[in-house]
Amino acid sequence: MKRKFRATKELVDKLDDYEYDEMLKLAAVLKMLEEDGLTSEMIQKWGKRYKGRDYLEITLCKKKMEVKEDGKIPNFKTEQVLIEIS
Repeated sequence: MKRKFRATKELVDKLDDYEYDEMLKLAAVLKMLEEDGLTSEMIQKWGKRYKGRDYLEITLCKKKMEVKEDGKIPNFKTEQVLIEIS
């Protein structure tokens, strides 16, 4: 069962806050949501519940930090965005 999704103006305006590759990925996800609707598969893959509300948690990128000379495992910084669904 599909549900309609409409991106808010505030969400579209936030696209400018991201780097180019992150902006492209988020814009593609928003376009897919608006054209195809919100499917149960999307909710299963990206769905999260936080403080009693439902969200889609989209991972935009994973940036690896440099490996230190002492041989420690590098850390990853993950950039994610929450899109509220109703």
